[in-house]
Amino acid sequence: MTRKPLPQSEVTDLIVGLNRLARNLWWTWDQEAQELFQELSPRGWQNLYHNAVAVLHEVSEYELRVRLQDPEFAERVRHVLPERSGNVGPAARALAVGAPGRLLHR
Repeated sequence: MTRKPLPQSEVTDLIVGLNRLARNLWWTWDQEAQELFQELSPRGWQNLYHNAVAVLHEVSEYELRVRLQDPEFAERVRHVLPERSGNVGPAARALAVGAPGRLLHR
């Protein structure tokens, strides 16, 4: 049984989500998110000192779109995106709304 490719609009949403995630320090506390960025470019991950933004700049949009057509990889991306998963703890929620100071005033 062949799998139907993801619609381009969904692939674009996942790319936007990855770019947003790379600029949110939440991913540094999530091993699965780190593994996704590392998997995109193992050499880049190492050479760019685990910089998710730099890794996304290194990977071409074409390559990223091809990778997101892999259903397993796309599901892993969906799982780690804070706005799409239920795995967002208080630290991630505070960072997602741009209020990291809230963590200091518990």
